[in-house]
Amino acid sequence: MGECKVENNDEIKIDLRSMVFDILKNLVIIIMVSLLAALAAHLVIKSTHKPTYKSKLSYVVVSTDTSVINNKDTQNRIVKVFQEVLESSLLRSSIKESLGYQDGENFTAEISTEIVQNTNINGVDENGNIIIVTVSDSDPLEAYYAAKALMSNCGTASDYINKNAILTVLEKPAIPSADSNAVNYIKTDILVFAAAFVVLCAIAGFISVKRDSIRNAEEIKEKLGSKLLASIPDVSMKGRKKAKRNLLVTDKHTGFYYIENIKKIRSKIELLKPDEHGMCIAVSSVSTGEGRSTIAANLALSIAMHKNKVLLEDMDFKNPSLHKLLGYDGTIPSFSKFLEGEGTLTETTRSIENIKVLFQENAVNNSSKVIDSKNMKTFFSYVKEQYDYIIIDTSPISASADMEVLAEIIDYAVLVVKQDTAPSADINEAIDMLERNKCELIGC
Repeated sequence: MGECKVENNDEIKIDLRSMVFDILKNLVIIIMVSLLAALAAHLVIKSTHKPTYKSKLSYVVVSTDTSVINNKDTQNRIVKVFQEVLESSLLRSSIKESLGYQDGENFTAEISTEIVQNTNINGVDENGNIIIVTVSDSDPLEAYYAAKALMSNCGTASDYINKNAILTVLEKPAIPSADSNAVNYIKTDILVFAAAFVVLCAIAGFISVKRDSIRNAEEIKEKLGSKLLASIPDVSMKGRKKAKRNLLVTDKHTGFYYIENIKKIRSKIELLKPDEHGMCIAVSSVSTGEGRSTIAANLALSIAMHKNKVLLEDMDFKNPSLHKLLGYDGTIPSFSKFLEGEGTLTETTRSIENIKVLFQENAVNNSSKVIDSKNMKTFFSYVKEQYDYIIIDTSPISASADMEVLAEIIDYAVLVVKQDTAPSADINEAIDMLERNKCELIGC
């Protein structure tokens, strides 16, 4: 029996199929979290968003002095002076007074100006100096009234600046109808959802890559250093549960590929069988839900098809299930009770299809003690003389110490490894445990 150890390899291999499968497996969660992120962003933006309404008016600076008109620099200086007046605190105070604000009341409107050259306003080409004034406020009416008040007070203020230039209104203010800082909530929600979806998919993919499990058949040898007996497809049980059918090789509805892979395992086991006595094989796994019991039952049924005498034992003393899997609805005598001295082997054994089965009805608290008993050792010595093959369905290795105790008694084991389930470190520990107890691992 060779060692089943593999040196640690820091190289990260990306299995695209497994990564996509993991993302699809968590797709509902990813979509739900992405929707929650979009909803949260929507609520936060809506609660913090401050609308801005802008009322605009425009002036043209008209010079009455010919020398100023012909001098661009002078004209520009005059325009900038007017711009400073429009943005001055003095004019702002006049607007507040015109609107009836009392001392201490907060005047929230913001006034900004922009000098524009050669602009077409209201269909008229203005080749002069134009000042566009924008009054912004969170209330559209406040913005409009402040713009009107500015227009009323601006004319008076401009009279004292330059006698050779005047401000002429080109465009009067209007009540703003739309928020100039409006948020496109639909676009924002879609962007947040898409961003969250991509990030979550990336996280799921990263976890998939970093998770040290067995993702494909090649990794059985690479990470475990073990033989691959067969790669059995994961068959959905939904339709079978409705039809009250279990996944058995004796069922005509069971797929050809599944049956052929069970036969592969059977053939490899038959090559190992010693001639002088029966062969005891424990079918185990590291975790629950890896299909251990189904493989054990089908292996027993398949081996029996070659006219071998087969005994199938339910030694999953934590969660016995072979009676359900094989569809047995009669009286269930417990194998553990037989070991404690209740009844005979003939009375405890049941015939299913072409095999003999020892069922277990209920869980056993002191299961390791039952397995390590003298009666158990005597039992195995006897059945090895009576049967060609004894197939044992055991508890998961991670769930109890039962398999470790059993490994000291039997000679062979098959380890069921479900794709991308148990960490490879745990599987290697299970293999090491079998090796320590001199139980030969046939393969995975």
